[in-house]
Amino acid sequence: MQQYIEAQLMLQIEKQEVERKKKRGEDTAIARHGRSIDRVAATDGTGRTTLLIGFNVVEAIQKEENADLAKKWSKLLEEGTNKMAYDILSVPPEDLEAVRDQLYNPEGRALLN
Repeated sequence: MQQYIEAQLMLQIEKQEVERKKKRGEDTAIARHGRSIDRVAATDGTGRTTLLIGFNVVEAIQKEENADLAKKWSKLLEEGTNKMAYDILSVPPEDLEAVRDQLYNPEGRALLN
């Protein structure tokens, strides 16, 4: 989760720098170096799509009203596969508790296999 938050901040900085250059009439070099999200993804060592989906997951976790679910979802993002954490986005809200219970044992440890 921390990786995605840092990547979001890097993306904001990239976009602000492009805007500053545009205002000063400087070449933004977008054509030569790609879009901001692509540069952040390359720096982060991940793909553009992975970052965008990760941003959506982090946003959903931050908006989650159930603190227990948010904590476990964050743990899943950090300890499990990205796909496991991403797939939770498609679960209807009324089923999230049941999904969470299936992903964790009674001690609160993620079932990652």
